[in-house]
Amino acid sequence: MFIRLIKEPLIQFFLAGFVLYILYYAIEDESVTTQAIQQKPVMIAQGSIKNTATKLGVSQEDATKLVAYDTVLLHEAYFLQLFKQDKQIEKLLIKKMELLLNKKALHEPSEEELQKFFHKHKNEYGVIDAVDLYTLDLSDFSQEEQKQLVRKINLLQLDPKTTHLQQQHYSSATLNKEFGTYATHQLMQLFSHHWSQPIMTKDGVVSFYIQTKKSAQDKAFIDVEDRVYKDYMMLQTQEYIQQEYNKIKKHYEIVVK
Repeated sequence: MFIRLIKEPLIQFFLAGFVLYILYYAIEDESVTTQAIQQKPVMIAQGSIKNTATKLGVSQEDATKLVAYDTVLLHEAYFLQLFKQDKQIEKLLIKKMELLLNKKALHEPSEEELQKFFHKHKNEYGVIDAVDLYTLDLSDFSQEEQKQLVRKINLLQLDPKTTHLQQQHYSSATLNKEFGTYATHQLMQLFSHHWSQPIMTKDGVVSFYIQTKKSAQDKAFIDVEDRVYKDYMMLQTQEYIQQEYNKIKKHYEIVVK
């Protein structure tokens, strides 16, 4: 019966068409996945780079990364037709792109994962005896600009060693005298190698970057579980956004004119 059906012309025509469709789909899919990304040149002004470098005290290379970040997201917003081109809403559009980058629902860690994270970074959660840190003055920026700038420098992983900022050493006793009670309390909660959110000190608003910590005494996981969770989610969020931004950035060639 089966052999007789196979010999029918209509059945043979159908099978031949099906095979050709499968072959076409496979070839087409392969061509899409192996096609090289076509980069679109985007211009950034040398003056913008110089102004950013001077204002923040960072290197030309780091300033270029900061300016390129805004430029890439803005051009991607143009490409996605999220708005009509209007200079007055550029900042809002960049912010909208940042929200799109962070659209993924992040993985909620289990107790076991948090314990593992805690033991890997145990020195972060002890009683601080001394720190080596950098401070970035944000007083010349608005509150919204301060938050956005910190997000960018963390996303782009700008190393303070490449800036004009000076690393300073402080003991736990001198921190309060230098920055004030509130700022010192906030500083004690910070994760190393990460620019902090804007913090008000007695001399103005700054972002801290802790290079190294010296702990006088360890703390138990149960005493710092909330901090461990917050740090875990912060690093997971940053890693995800970095990956998404790098995917977009591959489509653009940064040209400094």
